[in-house]
Amino acid sequence: MHQKDYDLLKELCPPADYKATRIDFAFRWVFDRMSNRDNFRSQYHKKPGRFLIREDREKCEALALSFFTSMQAAEKQFRILKTHLGANVYRTLGTRLAAGYLRESDGLNSRPDQRGHFNHHPFETARHAERFKIIDIL
Repeated sequence: MHQKDYDLLKELCPPADYKATRIDFAFRWVFDRMSNRDNFRSQYHKKPGRFLIREDREKCEALALSFFTSMQAAEKQFRILKTHLGANVYRTLGTRLAAGYLRESDGLNSRPDQRGHFNHHPFETARHAERFKIIDIL
C-alpha cells in the first residue's frame, strides 16, 4: 500500500522476515466509528512531519499498522502509553478496541513480540474495516 514511501527508504521495508499470514484473532485501537479513515491509517501518514528526521527503521515501523494478539495485550499496552503520553493519547491512537482477522492477502506481518504486539504492512487490496468490529471502550 505504501510502496512510494518504502522506495524512499535505504532500509528494506517491510523487513524480509515479515510474512503474509492469516491471523484469526487480531485486535487494534480505533476511533468511535469504524468508518473513521484514521482507524487503519499508519502513524506515519497521520503526521508525516513527526518522522522527517527519524531513522529509516523508525519510519518503516511507523508505516505499519499496530495490532495485538489478544484483548488483554492491547488494553495493557494502551494503559502504559496513556501513563507515558497522557490523555492526549486518545486523539492519536483511538478510543475503542476493535477485533477481527487478517487474511494472507491483507499484507505482511511481523512475528508478535513478548507484549503480544505485531506490525502489519497492508497491501492496497486490504479491507480491514469490513472485518473488524468495535468490542470495547479504551
